[in-house]
Amino acid sequence: DDIDWNLNLKDFKTEVNEEQLAIAIENILSNQIRYAKSRIEVTMEIDEREENLLIRFANDGEKIPETKLEELFKPFTKGIGGENGLGLSITRRIIELHGGTISMVNEEELVATVIRLPI
Repeated sequence: DDIDWNLNLKDFKTEVNEEQLAIAIENILSNQIRYAKSRIEVTMEIDEREENLLIRFANDGEKIPETKLEELFKPFTKGIGGENGLGLSITRRIIELHGGTISMVNEEELVATVIRLPI
């Protein structure tokens, strides 16, 4: 799989638990690798207007039914070929503990997981 990294960052400061955030990002990247057909995009940028760090992970895997997008964050809910159904649930909890949000969206050609963290 090819991973395209788009890092459009300026200097910023935010307080995070590095271990927890590493677990969250590892969970998301693991899912991206598992479900991508051949392409993964990772974008990080500062949304100065919203004062957020935006991190977007997207892959060219199969679209997720709209009714399942939110459900995948519930404990023990797993996608086809998923492991134990806890990764996204744990990830959401970590992001929320940092004052952020996480969501999944179907885009034109990609399925994206989007994190917003306050800065």
